[in-house]
Parts: sequence; structure tokens; C-alpha cells
Amino acid sequence: MSIADQLRRIANQDFFDKLIVLPEDGVIGELGEPFDELFNPDVQSRAVRFTERTAESGSQTGDVRWAQRGSNPRPPRCKRGALTN
Repeated sequence: MSIADQLRRIANQDFFDKLIVLPEDGVIGELGEPFDELFNPDVQSRAVRFTERTAESGSQTGDVRWAQRGSNPRPPRCKRGALTN
């Protein structure tokens, strides 16, 4: 067994819960977690709808106001060992 075969075996064990080898060189795989959810058509369609709604609403940072230079002055310095208001 070569390194490529070993890596393929590890990947198959990680991605699939079950692999069924068909008689005529076919394979059917049952995805394991989290891949079963990631490739679930219902989850994918919900993700597309969410992306479309987010795109319609515009940038999520559109209302952020940037501080003007000098608008955030440094706090007053205190004497060594003493706190001042």
C-alpha cells in the first residue's frame, strides 16, 4: 500500500460513514458528519436564500461611522503611583 493509497483510505474513512462497491466498478457513498449536512440540498438552498437576503440588505458595515482624527484624545497622564480623575 503506497502513501497515496493510505491517504485515500484515511480520507474515505473521514468523509464517509459507508462505501458500497457495486459489481460494475461503481461506488455509492453515504457521507459522514459534517459532510452530510454540508452537502444536504435543504441546507444548501437555505444558504443560498440567506446569501440573497444579505446581498439585498446591503453592506453590514454601511452604518459604521469612522472617528475623525483627533476625536479620541488621550486620557490625562497620572503621576507615578497616583491615579487622577
